[in-house]
Amino acid sequence: MATFSLQTEHYSHSHRMQSHTITNTIHNFFPTNPLHFQPQLFKNPRTNTSTNMSSSSTFHKLKVSSNNNSISDRFLTVNEYVVKGGEDVGDELVVLLTHLEYAFKKIAALVASPVNSSLGKSSGDGEGVGAGRDKPKPLDIVSNEIILSCLKNSGKVAVMASEEDDAPVWITDNAPFVVVTDPLDGSRNIDASIPTGTIFGIYNRLVELDTLPVEEKALLNSLQSGSKLVAAGYVLYSSATIMCVSFGSGAHAFTLDHTTGDFVLTHPNIKIPARGQIYSVNDARYFDWPEGLRRYIDTVRQGKGKYPKKYSARYICSLVADFHRTLMYGGVAMNPRDHLRLVYEANPLSFLAEQAGGKGSDGKNRILSIQPVKLHQRLPLFLGSPDDIEELESYGDVQQTVNPGYDISEDYEGLSDDKGFSDDISDRFLTVNEYVGKGGEDVGDELVVLLTHLEYAFKKIAALVASPVNSSLGKSSGDGEGVGVGRDKPKPLDIVSNEIILSCLKNSGKVAVMASEEDDAPVWITDNAPFVVVTDPLDGSRNIDASIPTGTIFGIYNRLVELDTLPVEEKALLNSLQSGSKLVAAGYVLYSSATIMCVSFGSGAHAFTLDHTTGDFVLTHQNIKIPPRGQIYSVNDARYFDWPEGLRRYIDTVRQGKGKYPKKYSARYICSLVADFHRTLMYGGVAMNPRDHLRLVYEANPLSFLAEQAGGKGSDGKNRILSIQPVKLHQRLPLFLGSPDDIEELESYGDVQQTVNPGYDV
Repeated sequence: MATFSLQTEHYSHSHRMQSHTITNTIHNFFPTNPLHFQPQLFKNPRTNTSTNMSSSSTFHKLKVSSNNNSISDRFLTVNEYVVKGGEDVGDELVVLLTHLEYAFKKIAALVASPVNSSLGKSSGDGEGVGAGRDKPKPLDIVSNEIILSCLKNSGKVAVMASEEDDAPVWITDNAPFVVVTDPLDGSRNIDASIPTGTIFGIYNRLVELDTLPVEEKALLNSLQSGSKLVAAGYVLYSSATIMCVSFGSGAHAFTLDHTTGDFVLTHPNIKIPARGQIYSVNDARYFDWPEGLRRYIDTVRQGKGKYPKKYSARYICSLVADFHRTLMYGGVAMNPRDHLRLVYEANPLSFLAEQAGGKGSDGKNRILSIQPVKLHQRLPLFLGSPDDIEELESYGDVQQTVNPGYDISEDYEGLSDDKGFSDDISDRFLTVNEYVGKGGEDVGDELVVLLTHLEYAFKKIAALVASPVNSSLGKSSGDGEGVGVGRDKPKPLDIVSNEIILSCLKNSGKVAVMASEEDDAPVWITDNAPFVVVTDPLDGSRNIDASIPTGTIFGIYNRLVELDTLPVEEKALLNSLQSGSKLVAAGYVLYSSATIMCVSFGSGAHAFTLDHTTGDFVLTHQNIKIPPRGQIYSVNDARYFDWPEGLRRYIDTVRQGKGKYPKKYSARYICSLVADFHRTLMYGGVAMNPRDHLRLVYEANPLSFLAEQAGGKGSDGKNRILSIQPVKLHQRLPLFLGSPDDIEELESYGDVQQTVNPGYDV
């Protein structure tokens, strides 16, 4: 089976004549004006019949009822759903999808493995200026090889074109399909366990090109218009592994069931809302945007657009994750620069957007109507709800042309290549118990026993979050900024997670009191046990439907024996209201593409990654040191007009690179406290919520303890968090966590605590 690879964009003088011929062939074969051509035909690979892609008939709903009482109609595999749904895609495409699924499961396992700490070296914020593509990274390369191997083994693919390769790879003659792919989108942030993804598109092979030379027909097959896609999809590697795919008649999401190894249907016939209330963009680039885009963002931030409520901001900087959230909740995900790839990213995702009733645009034109002329062609990309895209386009000038060459490579200096390990293999991938012994941290057997029970709880929660059934347990109900009775409105996954932790603490025999964000009052478990545990069982659960990273936060105190003679309710409460400076241990667990537990016993912060092959949390990041200064800030930028003057000045200053650090900062905001803090801990910078919204007992104290143990700071904008004495169990306050130099600079602006709180509702 012969393979052929040709460099098409970086060629020597000797190749120019040949490449000129290929370019001429592109213009001869495809329409001269790529934006004005007749509607394309979708060819059914089984029946060999064609359907006009502009016809509404291709967007009909499949007759699959999510309310069917038959268990056989729930959690169908991809193959089962194609049969039951009546999508006559043909056996050859089914075979190809089976091989692709295997590739995706291998990549998911790779991303989740503890060894990704040595495979995923970060090198920027995805906005650097390079030779036309992201600088390849080890995990990108391995993922690319996995997909290529699976496509070869399928026998169904003639050509594969990848974001990782300079030219298409000709695999075999006479195979029916062409596959284009971004093997691992978002891999630059893999060290922080930010969600990553695979994007793919499938075309029919153009048989009319078969007589051309191999390199020429490989390229032309790969440069088909997005309107000719037979199928397209993405896989999101996050707290759950989700494959969203369309065969040309609707968009459907399948979640990986780790108990069977199958992708099973959890979201049939996804319909993006006509309008959302979330926009996703790097707000730090505001001063580089054109006037039209600035006006649009300012308008929706203030609720003065066609939709009369304030929009909220989210930006993960992972295209698949940002698009998946947009597909589920509505709104618009965008990159206004000519940064994203038409062939590998824009076309497949725009195809999915349209199949779900949304739109894909470059700010002026429909993406699927743009004829590719280069393999790695870049363009601005706006994806989302139809009403949002149309409103944005009405502002005219939304494509960013200013490109100063963003560079935040300094953000990643906090990650050492060797993670502090010796050459002795026995010192690597230690379990928590082993590390406590080898590290000389004399925490005592009782705390070790308690941690063992907590680890079991965290593994059960991780499995629950990753399960296909989370689609019925995690109904979304807001953006995490609503006004309630003093705590987040409980959600099913919160409650189940709370029960899991309480059960494990009871079984440990080591905990006298548990105080949880989910409970109105502390739970007295048993007399004479040595410890008190405070916890937010499942932070970020409001976004579970979109597989946004979630987390558990916990803190451990010694029981105050001097309170033993008080009534149970009183001593339970007072034990729970200890100052954060008295913490014995604290930590969090991040449920994302990998499951990571970060913990401190009072002498450094250490991260352990769940190894699914053994079921143990193993040491992957020893003695984490947050950089003295980062180059990323994390906040809901959509609230800019509600911020105090001091905070606005600070953000405007660092956006423009005019602060104490002379480079422009970048923005990230997942709206998952654990995920935003974990990224900040690894890369530096500042994560903040300037409103009195976060809980001192369950969130601010444990995370500030970890920040200080890593050399960082936790502040309410004026005071050290660990020096604040709690007076109420569910006491709230503003929270600023991060690099010491960043926190000190922010505090110097004085007025950074937001007092305006109109009651955000999305």
